[in-house]
Amino acid sequence: MSKEMPQAIAQGNGTERCMILFGPEFLVKPVSETVLTPEPKFEEIKHLLSDKPLKSYRRLTIDEVEALEDEIDLKDALGSLKQPGSIDLNDFKKKLDL
Repeated sequence: MSKEMPQAIAQGNGTERCMILFGPEFLVKPVSETVLTPEPKFEEIKHLLSDKPLKSYRRLTIDEVEALEDEIDLKDALGSLKQPGSIDLNDFKKKLDL
């Protein structure tokens, strides 16, 4: 590009003329470049592949969440029965008439 700035003259919205100036300071230089990598050969990646079907994840229903919370509560309750000074499970059942 020459040292003189190229000029372009264009018609504006009204009757006035617009002048657009282009110069090296307006040119954008890329900050990175795309590097293409070849796809690996099948023999190199076959250990990563599986015959299993793809998993489809979904949100749990309210009933499933409540069942999980009940299971956690039960584990906590059974764990608290094993702590020193706690009541025996059989004694606890007798108190509840179970």
